[in-house]
Amino acid sequence: MRTAVHTLAFLLLAAAILAAVWLSRGGGAAEEPGPRHDLVTPALPDAPPAGLTGIAALSWRQGVASWRAGDYRGAAAMFGRAAAGRPHDPTLRFQLGASYLMDGLAEPARQQLRRAVQAAPADARYRYYLGEAEAMAGDPAAARTAFAAAEALGGPWGEAARRAKKRNEALDP
Repeated sequence: MRTAVHTLAFLLLAAAILAAVWLSRGGGAAEEPGPRHDLVTPALPDAPPAGLTGIAALSWRQGVASWRAGDYRGAAAMFGRAAAGRPHDPTLRFQLGASYLMDGLAEPARQQLRRAVQAAPADARYRYYLGEAEAMAGDPAAARTAFAAAEALGGPWGEAARRAKKRNEALDP
């Protein structure tokens, strides 16, 4: 009887360990979007945007370091700090939105990228990323609109938008 109790206790412990490992690896959970690694990514300057000083400039530099290391959640936190005092700065809003997008967070990415586009409507890069955020959020019509606007502006981001628009049309005719 004593051996049977020990065996049962051992089996229960082993099952608990296996369940913990399975759950820690996402077992049974609905898959979240996760980071994007298929986007055209902008080169980030080391220097913060003009006029950004003090803690905001330090936060920008830390955000750039996090972005380059692939830590998009950390980058978003730092760019968010940098942007806190400059709500209408398109560069900061763009970088914050792009970080959210790269981390797989469509809704906050859309919000920030819309603000960047509103502040700088002639920047094809902002419109390209907005299109990607709209597509990730499941709004193909808004994605096509953003991609078409970026494409019309031309340049390398316009070309990236043309390819993204074509890719998205193939997925959602």
